[in-house]
Amino acid sequence: MKRPHRNARAALALLALLLGAAGCYNPFDPRLASVGGSSKPPPVPDSPSGIVDLFQWCWQNRAYDTYQEIFTDNYRFVFATGDSAGDFYRGQPWTRADELATAQHLFLTGTPSQPPATSITLDWTQDLSIDIDPLHPVADSTYFRQITAQVLLRVNLTDGTQEVRGPVYFNVVRGDSAIIPPELVQRGFKQDSTRWYIQRWVDGTLQSGAFAVRRAPGLEPGAAAGQPALLRTAGGAAAGAGSGASVGAAPPGRRDATPLRSVSWGLLKVEFR
Repeated sequence: MKRPHRNARAALALLALLLGAAGCYNPFDPRLASVGGSSKPPPVPDSPSGIVDLFQWCWQNRAYDTYQEIFTDNYRFVFATGDSAGDFYRGQPWTRADELATAQHLFLTGTPSQPPATSITLDWTQDLSIDIDPLHPVADSTYFRQITAQVLLRVNLTDGTQEVRGPVYFNVVRGDSAIIPPELVQRGFKQDSTRWYIQRWVDGTLQSGAFAVRRAPGLEPGAAAGQPALLRTAGGAAAGAGSGASVGAAPPGRRDATPLRSVSWGLLKVEFR
């Protein structure tokens, strides 16, 4: 009666030996814990605040795949008032395709003139404010809401850190009233009352500072046709001629200090478009 138990133990021991010889992946290996990824699961976009928290998670974790799933097909980004980084897009709106291109470059691949971010932190400095969507004032607030977030964004790049502060406004829509992008429909997404999406994002960061983007006669090397050419500082970072972009100089005796630039979120996005 004891032989079956011995056989089972022997089989388990053999299986463990084979897995070890094959280099079995162990997700709890401490040597892997610091190599990217997030131990915190993404928020569930089942509410107005949930979709905005998922947006935050995507930026913090540079999660491009998930970022593709949070915008409607008719999504628009609206640049801050007075932010000349958005001049090129006043007559030609910033769409979901622009948004995803920027995210791919910033999170993963970089651009011909700028490597991707090395790390990103995005914090809400106040509680999210959830209100009636002014674009749908007579509609049932069950389907449309506006969320105001006060943000502190720090994007660490190889040549310094870009910091964004101020308010942003998200117009979000419940899934059963959303226009789902065709590629998401092909992947099985459908109009669903248990999921929310971002339909519009209005930037309000650093409205008092105009961050100049010059449409030069010739494009910068590697710039896409029709895109504005950003002026560059000596360190290669985008800046505007006579702009209000604040560049923090290294303290005396600290030549290796990382410069900190305060920019609008719109300027950051254009730089990586």
